[in-house]
Amino acid sequence: MSPITTFWQSRDTAARQILTNWLGSAISQQTVTAKVNQSSCDVQFNTIKLGNSSFTGTYNKSEPMIVKVTAPEGNHAEEPSVSGGTVIGGDAVNGYIIQPDDSASTVEITVKYAAGEVTIAQPGTTAPAVTTTAPKTNGVRGDVNNDGKVTVSDAVLLSRVLAEDTSATLTEQGKENADVNNDGNLTPEDNTKILKSLAGLDTL
Repeated sequence: MSPITTFWQSRDTAARQILTNWLGSAISQQTVTAKVNQSSCDVQFNTIKLGNSSFTGTYNKSEPMIVKVTAPEGNHAEEPSVSGGTVIGGDAVNGYIIQPDDSASTVEITVKYAAGEVTIAQPGTTAPAVTTTAPKTNGVRGDVNNDGKVTVSDAVLLSRVLAEDTSATLTEQGKENADVNNDGNLTPEDNTKILKSLAGLDTL
């Protein structure tokens, strides 16, 4: 296992300990395995860059996950196969959002790619863009990286901040945008709400 993967696994352990301290016995967990079945693609699972290696870790039950696949040139990522969960949103460019089943003790995610390139329409083209409502000030609710829109990248950045990754920083406006439940704190609940909004299961 590479030093980078080991580093992010330790970050994951720290983040789960923080959640356990916050919520105590209310937290239940499940084993998640991200399988890479083609050696020439690079995979990022949540904030962990796996390269072309597989990964197994323990996560809070029902917490949405993000899997992003970088396929070789001339190919595109396909929607991953999931046992014990469902792909609820995302795309080949920005990554897929996976919602584990409440009843599953183990979630297996198999990533894959296929020949041919794909282009994901951006705001201003024919595909609908993610929209948000009622920002607290002049910011965009859920826009953690403060780039004017809400994407999977915002959820990834907030995950890193919650895991106390010192290389992940937020502006004051970004912190205000990230507090989507308006409780005055940045918590995993904010991240879950952002992910569900991207999947069309919630609003910001």
